[in-house]
Amino acid sequence: MKIFVPALRQIIPAKHPEEFVNWMVEVNEDEVKNLVIPHWKKIDAAKDIQELRRLYKISIEEVCGRDVAYGTMDPFMRRPIMTVHAGASPGDEDCSDLFLALAHKVGFLTAKHRWTLFYGGGETGGMGKVAKGFYAGLNAFGRADDQYSVQVIPADFVLGVKSLNNNRPKNEGLCTTTDAALVMPDFMMRRHILNFRAEVAITKVGSLGSLDEWSDIAVSIKTGLSDVRLYTLNPYVEKLKGKFYAPLNEQIENSVTCGLQNRDIYNHLKFMNSPEEIFADLEKNNVDPEQKYQARRQRFGFTPGIPRPVPSLV
Repeated sequence: MKIFVPALRQIIPAKHPEEFVNWMVEVNEDEVKNLVIPHWKKIDAAKDIQELRRLYKISIEEVCGRDVAYGTMDPFMRRPIMTVHAGASPGDEDCSDLFLALAHKVGFLTAKHRWTLFYGGGETGGMGKVAKGFYAGLNAFGRADDQYSVQVIPADFVLGVKSLNNNRPKNEGLCTTTDAALVMPDFMMRRHILNFRAEVAITKVGSLGSLDEWSDIAVSIKTGLSDVRLYTLNPYVEKLKGKFYAPLNEQIENSVTCGLQNRDIYNHLKFMNSPEEIFADLEKNNVDPEQKYQARRQRFGFTPGIPRPVPSLV
């Protein structure tokens, strides 16, 4: 697994992949934990504006005390990206079988249909199952040129988060079943990378974190700032005696009915019953990642990277 971090703590990279890769540098796991994240935390704890400005200007090369590699994440950004929002929790005993099966199927179909996968990282719950499903799909159908999985994770999750309010602490960590990890300083930058590098996004069943990521894309679609196709996986859940996101779907419909937003929102924001329906809708609308990838190859003149061995699914 390769690990990348922003060259400077405050950078929110541009949307286009060919620009984005120039903002990121490659480091190793020890440097992330012992050098990069402590440096970012110093910025958060800066006492005055002068100290803050000084720390902002310090590059990752200075932090690590060596030259770091630029642009090496380029192959990970070449193929069109499917972003998947999924919860870290599997749900309770009444729901976990359904939720985990859906997550695995989403990952599997993402691989089958030749997308690169961006997801929130972690090896537990829905996120872990998405990653395992993706590699099961690669095993079944083969890896396309420059097709990878990339976890995008906030720095605190690399170290583990101590609960300050008696809520369950998170400790997702770097995922072993992935090709690359992008370690972002905070949740805002993590969300930005997940949402605005995507051509298509799927929000699977989840809690507040998944809803937050969904809302970020939905607002950008509504205001015309994003052309991402946002699919909300809305399965029937026996325990609820209804569909998981039914109230959210109804709220969107109410806002359209009352004239608060245009019905055109549904051109890019769709609620679907199953992963199969999502990928069938993409095919129906001629959203083909292979065609877009080949067009990028012709435009930018690159040759495919060397596909990596499929990691163990243990």
